[in-house]
Amino acid sequence: VQLALGDYRNAERNLKLAVRNLEGNPTASLAWTEALSQLGNVYLRTGREREAEETQRHVVAARLTLLGPSHPEVATARQSLASLLINRG
Repeated sequence: VQLALGDYRNAERNLKLAVRNLEGNPTASLAWTEALSQLGNVYLRTGREREAEETQRHVVAARLTLLGPSHPEVATARQSLASLLINRG
């Protein structure tokens, strides 16, 4: 909600907390990748492209490990990373 409202400072704080809380919990692995992906979006929207790229690369790697290369969530993560890289030039 905070991300959608443009409250990036609070969105970043809450997403970092979610990532920390979910990290290493095998039953919450996909939720962790979603929180991490949203954190990457915060970085991108606040002009921190390098942090956004690094975060999205982690999301792709984690989803590949969890779901395999042909899963739609992996494709979504790859598309997000590709869009970021294309827009950076």
